[in-house]
This record gives sequence, structure tokens and C-alpha cells, in this order.
Amino acid sequence: RLGTTLPLPHQRAPCVRACALVCPLMATIVTMVGLRADRVGAAPPHARCAIATGLRLRGATRVRMRRTLRVATRAQAAAAGAEEVVALQSWASGGDFAVPTWDPSVITDLVDSAEESEEAKANLSFFSTSAGAWFYERGYRQIFQFLGYPGVDEEYQTAKALLRRDATTAAALQSGEGRLLDLSCGPGMFAQRFYEDADFATVLASDYSQAMLEQVAGRIAPERGQPAGAARLALMRADVCNLPFADAALVAVHAAAGMHCWPDVRRGLAEVQRVLAPGGVFVASTVSLPQKAKAKFEDKGMSDGGAYLGRVRRQNMPFWDAAQVAGLLDEAGFRDVELVSSAKAFVLVRGTK
Repeated sequence: RLGTTLPLPHQRAPCVRACALVCPLMATIVTMVGLRADRVGAAPPHARCAIATGLRLRGATRVRMRRTLRVATRAQAAAAGAEEVVALQSWASGGDFAVPTWDPSVITDLVDSAEESEEAKANLSFFSTSAGAWFYERGYRQIFQFLGYPGVDEEYQTAKALLRRDATTAAALQSGEGRLLDLSCGPGMFAQRFYEDADFATVLASDYSQAMLEQVAGRIAPERGQPAGAARLALMRADVCNLPFADAALVAVHAAAGMHCWPDVRRGLAEVQRVLAPGGVFVASTVSLPQKAKAKFEDKGMSDGGAYLGRVRRQNMPFWDAAQVAGLLDEAGFRDVELVSSAKAFVLVRGTK
């Protein structure tokens, strides 16, 4: 319970970096056991306290720290006349919540603990740890290729074309007038590509896992320099079942390999519908049951996808088939729902509001 503190790797002071070089074994151990970093709101690097990489700070000290950081961040944003990153719901735009910033090294926590879904809290997994977030891209994601997923580069190019198919949406995304949300962004493989692509000017990346967002911040470290034509990027922790964004705040939402991880898919899709502006685009990839697995359910008399969805399927389990995924979008009120791909267990869909 010592609450040992260290900043994120790309924000460490020279003395701390030197300590890491002297004792690399300890740094490795801390990373591999997956100790979660403490959330610190959205204070700028030079003004905020270090992030706890050991056990999390407890009690009144931690509460006072977070409140102090939020007040400092709001004061700095007001003084600088900072542009609003995105329109937020009233509950997320005041009080205990920090102001989102275009600094990609800062993670803003916008999860409303009073309304946080019980399913989300109950289903925290290995991928909510630092070790799990690190492993996701370096081992777990490769397994998806056996399910029919293309490589990340190919999937990104396909998703980009689907997001920009409508000329009005494409113009808004390129000019920065319209916001793109990379929902359930994981460790940031797609968020980084959006950020470095001149066709997207303002990108938001959100995930429920703090550890995943720390991976995003690390891969887009300020020391690397902003690529030519790079977007502005804001990182936010958010619950897909209670998104902090205002109604019609976004022109496009992308979710790669995320829908099957949502604790309540119908509620999540309703939230995506709500935050999209009329004509806004939703593009998502997810996974359905491989044919052999589906056949086993059918052998047991479960030939109805609805029965599987209601009685068997839980968070992080595949959907019955691609048609069921498209049907859920239809049910949520999306128009022109298109089943773009259904290779093996890989499902890619597009819908508009």
C-alpha cells in the first residue's frame, strides 16, 4: 500500500528514465504482472501527478488529487480558449469530470460511476490489465486471422473506404468539422492509423479499459513528433452502454472487433445511434460462430439464432451468424444496413443513421 508512483513511460523525467535503465528487471516485472495504472483525468503532463503503476492510491488523498487535477485542467483550458473537443452530455461536462483535450498523451476518464453498467463492471477481464493490453496486439489479435479476419492494414483500408463513401461525410471528416469516434479502440492499432491519415482531421478514441488507452498513449508519444497531415486525437475512457457524448455529436463511429465484447449489445448500438448525427456512418467488425461450433448447437436442437442470443450468448462470445449482426443494426434503427463481409467467422457491417 505504498502507492509508488511513476509517470507513463513517454512522460518520465530524465531521472526516472535513468532509474529504469539501472533496474530494467523491476520495470519488466511490474509490466508483466499487469498492475493497473491509476487514472489521473486529463491534466497536462507538466501539471499532473505521476500515475500509480503499483497499488492504486486509496481514500481521501486520491479523491483530493483527482479534484485538484480537474480544476487545474479546466482553468488552463479556459485561459487558453481551447476548442471544445466534442459536445458532451450534461452529466459529463461538469462537476467531477475533466475536460477532454487534444493531447494524445492524456487520458480523460468519462465513465459515470453512478450509471456504470453492472455488466461492464462484472466482466472485467485479463485485457483490462497492463499485461493483457500489451499482449492483445502482440499475440491475441493474430489469432483472428484463423477466423477470417484480414490483416489490420487491409481491414483499415476497407473501413476507411466505408466511412468515407458518402461525399458529405468524407468532407466533414477531412476538414475537421465532423468527429470520428474509434469506439472500443483497444491498444490503438486503428486509432493510430486514423491519426496519421490526412483524410481524418479530428479523431476520438475510447475504450472501457484504462490499460488499453495507456497502450494508445504510449504508441502515439509526443516524442515521436506529429506526422505530416496528422489529425488531432483525444483519448477517453467511456462505457459503451452510457457514452458521454451529446446527441448527434459525431459524424462517424468505427468499432473494430468490439461489438462481441460489449456487455449489452442492444444498449451499445442504441448509444451509437444516439450520438451519431443524421446521415452519420457506423462501421464495425465482429465475430460470428465458426461453422463447426454452430453445427454443435444445431445438433443439440438450437437452430434459432434468437434462442442462442437470448439463452446462450454472453459477453465476449461470437454472434450466431452474420445475418444476426446485421439484424441487430436494423433493430437499433440504422438505415441501409450492409453486410460487407462474412468470410469464415469475420463479420463487417455498415449502417447509417
